[in-house]
Amino acid sequence: MAIRQYDPTIGQSLRSIAGLFAPPSAQEQLAYASAGAKRAENDRISQLFAAGKTPSEQAALAGIQNYGATPQGFTYNVDQDTAAKRYSADQGLAGTRYTADVGAATSLRTNAADNTRATITSMFQPLSQGQLRPALPADVAGLVGLPALGAERGSPKPLAESEVTAQIIQSLTPQQQAETVLGAETPVQAMGPDGRTTFMSPGAAVRTGAQPATDATKVGEQAGKLRGEIAQLPSYKNYAQAAPIYRSMVDTAGTNSKASDLNLVYGLGKIMDPTSVVREGEMVLVQNTASLPDWVVGAANRLNGGAALQPETRAALLAEAHSRMRSYEDVLGADLDRYGGIADRAGVRRDDVLPPFERSNAYRGGGRQTTPTFPGTPAQVGQEPRPPAAPSPPAPPAIPSDAVRVSTPKEAFALPPGTKFVTPDGRLKVRP
Repeated sequence: MAIRQYDPTIGQSLRSIAGLFAPPSAQEQLAYASAGAKRAENDRISQLFAAGKTPSEQAALAGIQNYGATPQGFTYNVDQDTAAKRYSADQGLAGTRYTADVGAATSLRTNAADNTRATITSMFQPLSQGQLRPALPADVAGLVGLPALGAERGSPKPLAESEVTAQIIQSLTPQQQAETVLGAETPVQAMGPDGRTTFMSPGAAVRTGAQPATDATKVGEQAGKLRGEIAQLPSYKNYAQAAPIYRSMVDTAGTNSKASDLNLVYGLGKIMDPTSVVREGEMVLVQNTASLPDWVVGAANRLNGGAALQPETRAALLAEAHSRMRSYEDVLGADLDRYGGIADRAGVRRDDVLPPFERSNAYRGGGRQTTPTFPGTPAQVGQEPRPPAAPSPPAPPAIPSDAVRVSTPKEAFALPPGTKFVTPDGRLKVRP
């Protein structure tokens, strides 16, 4: 076969035809892919636009506007944001609750351990004076891992003043307890039923109507003043001077002698004039006494002449002397009654103020008769029995050497119970 001459035109045509059936190049494939994607996007947009229920949805689906800019999209975004925040809060709360639960459980375990330690430590510490540790039952002690514990008490604590007072009150009788409660604690000094100063509780002093005791020093001064006034009374002076003379006359009345006669006449003269200073034997006293009856003066003159007195004259002298003694005694008795009332009102005992005083008896013959004497003077032979003197107060008990002398109720109350003490008026007492 003859080889033909190469024709460029034909070659180009053949190459063009061959190029139609050649595989696509990379550019072509990219162009095909881009075109397919664009076509698919357009188809999808068309479908979304057709599926939209509202213009906003259609525009958003079609890509004309952002969905979030639409009312539905805004609501959706808000809901999504709220849900995200709620979820975050829930997660945070769950974490906080977990942390709190773990912390509480740890604190409970720590507190339980601390309580157990504190309980064990406190139960076995030394007790103070007077401290009481109560018993711990087994069911309670078992909570902290301990066995049952009995009650324990510390060493005795010194009693307070109120506790000592309570013990003293408990030892008193119900009556004394009532007096302590109703009255002040400090005893008071008052006048007792016997007229003596005594210690009383205020309640007892009020119930018995006792008068308050006066100061012992003032009482003594008042008693001394009253005794001095009585000693200066004319009635007391007359009685004090006449009484021993009358006693001498009664003593010598049973003796029939010249000396006895002189004693009777002289004694009557002195009784008639107690303030006279004429000595015995100076019979001028009788003659110069204007108050004497004439028969007495005559008897004195007969004695001066050596004559003796007749029995009836002697009896008359004694009767006259007794009459004058009764007069002195009446006046003195009235004065002593008046001063006795003064002593009572001043809170002074009559025995501390008034002198002893007895009335004389008339001479009836047969020896010596009762004469004015002080209480306690023994009766003379031949005298009539004297009226008994006022009973003397009982002698105070002997003061023991361990007794404490006090001057105020406060000092007595400060003594320990059972202590013996002596009151200002000399009486022995025991501190209750």
